[in-house]
Amino acid sequence: MYNRYQKISQIECSCIEDLFNFHLDVQNIEKVSHPSLNTKVLNPQIQTKQGEVLHLQTRRFYISMVWEMEIALIEKPYKIVNIATKSPFHYWRHSHIFQEKDYGIEMIDQVEFIPPFGMVGKFLEPIIAKELDKMFEHRHQATIELLKTV
Repeated sequence: MYNRYQKISQIECSCIEDLFNFHLDVQNIEKVSHPSLNTKVLNPQIQTKQGEVLHLQTRRFYISMVWEMEIALIEKPYKIVNIATKSPFHYWRHSHIFQEKDYGIEMIDQVEFIPPFGMVGKFLEPIIAKELDKMFEHRHQATIELLKTV
């Protein structure tokens, strides 16, 4: 059974395509990632298209981890889905969803995951939820700030 996490924010930008294209640009991953993760894109030359694999390195508490994220789905300008083919998690699926609303554009991050370490990982779920809150709150605020300059 998957755990689910969701973060929703209202985004002020000129059009939904601007927000979508912002998320397609892998250079922005480092800009919106929480500083405590020390995220680096290992293949910044990647063409962001369905089927490509993005390689990320995170470093936390002096522990380095490489994530391989397959771009599983692109539905321009509404959705980008990444599935981890290599990560600390048993399963990780991250959907970036963009919706036009009467009041502006809504950005939704949805994550489905299975914690690492099997049954022991069940005890980590509250800690993981807290870390996801911190990470996505930062990502959304950084996205809002960066889009103000676009």
